[in-house]
Amino acid sequence: WQGVVTNLQNAGIYNNIKIGSPSASPGGTTAPQTWYIHRSSILAGKINRTLYRLQQFFAACTGCRFDFITIHNYNCNSPYYNGDGTMYWVNLMNYTFGLPVWLTEFSCTDAGTTVAQEEQYMTSLLGDLDAAPYVER
Repeated sequence: WQGVVTNLQNAGIYNNIKIGSPSASPGGTTAPQTWYIHRSSILAGKINRTLYRLQQFFAACTGCRFDFITIHNYNCNSPYYNGDGTMYWVNLMNYTFGLPVWLTEFSCTDAGTTVAQEEQYMTSLLGDLDAAPYVER
């Protein structure tokens, strides 16, 4: 990453562009309801590990500047098919790092998801994303 910063500085554009973080994804479902229902700490471990890795990266990247956090998520919070799980991840990243969020990739990849369920998820999530002032478009 330091090489990217150096190249941007040498090109004279480092201070003229927005720079995003490395992209992060927690893997698996991110819905708090699922943690309660399944009483599993596996996902909490994945989220904590992802946050920890990003915190380590930011600490080690001296002289680096980040203008936004990039994330992705592939979960539609089944069986609810709403944006709650994805928004939990978006909110957590904004709260943790205090930066605007770019959700660069998202989809409902849960096994057996129907087109209607995907549409329900997308409608819910897009409304939530539009309402969040810290989500950049």
